[in-house]
Amino acid sequence: MRPVQPATAIADPSSDFLQIVCNGFTVSFLILLGLGAVHAQVPPQNNSLQLIRPAHTWEFLDAVGMSAGLFGAQDGRFEAWVYPLKLLRDFHLVFTADGREFPAESLARSVTARPECVIITYSADNFTVNETWFVPVDSAGAVVQLDIETWTPLQIEARFRPDMQMMWPAVLGSTSQKWDSTLHVFTFSDATDRYYGLVGGPEVEVATPQNEAKDSGTEETTLQLPTVPIGRNAKLIVIASSVTGREEAEAVYSRLSSGFASLLDSSAVHYQEFLSRTTSIEVPDSEIQQAYD
Repeated sequence: MRPVQPATAIADPSSDFLQIVCNGFTVSFLILLGLGAVHAQVPPQNNSLQLIRPAHTWEFLDAVGMSAGLFGAQDGRFEAWVYPLKLLRDFHLVFTADGREFPAESLARSVTARPECVIITYSADNFTVNETWFVPVDSAGAVVQLDIETWTPLQIEARFRPDMQMMWPAVLGSTSQKWDSTLHVFTFSDATDRYYGLVGGPEVEVATPQNEAKDSGTEETTLQLPTVPIGRNAKLIVIASSVTGREEAEAVYSRLSSGFASLLDSSAVHYQEFLSRTTSIEVPDSEIQQAYD
């Protein structure tokens, strides 16, 4: 009987393959680095604190600033507030690829938490989407950024129910909603047009229903983004509001749309500086230290 020789592993650092040689036979294995086969890791911001964990879709998740907040769960659904107004509820994404529709909550894989934002990673066989919830420190609005990597043309819809109302116990009265094709936003306001909200994005193509409707919160609205081609791409959905009328709401919307990257960076700096000038502790375990910070 021929003796079995010890197996020898040959690894090529420049390759994703590992070869194992045993008894003259060579077998190659594809190396799956980290969790890349399941979902793409979110690269950290420069000097940013970051915690990553599997998505527990039933658990609470939020992104908040001094003037606004997104409150929801790790399945990606949220309601949006720009104080003292609640603008919408049940915001969620729906993906369509290769003729199949995927509710985003069924694809939630991980949650990344940073002081300035939170990121939910959705992953399927042929696409990955990182959804960032971002609320600036002191702006009357919020941004949802979608970082997309897809190996097939991908359609994305954002669905929500308008729910414009004041914080309890105040009462806003009747509200109306309509689609603005010039700004690519869904607008809603009270009867006096003093309280105003905008939800949309520079590349939003279609919103349904497009006609004016009454009684906010009774009908689901859909914002449709242009079909994403194969490769990497990024899309924005912006939420803005004002208690002094449409002009200010549009100014906030424009500032968030055009300045998202710089606002995200400045928010990260704000929280880093806050941590540096407030009471802190130091512990020998780096993971405990990071969680405490």
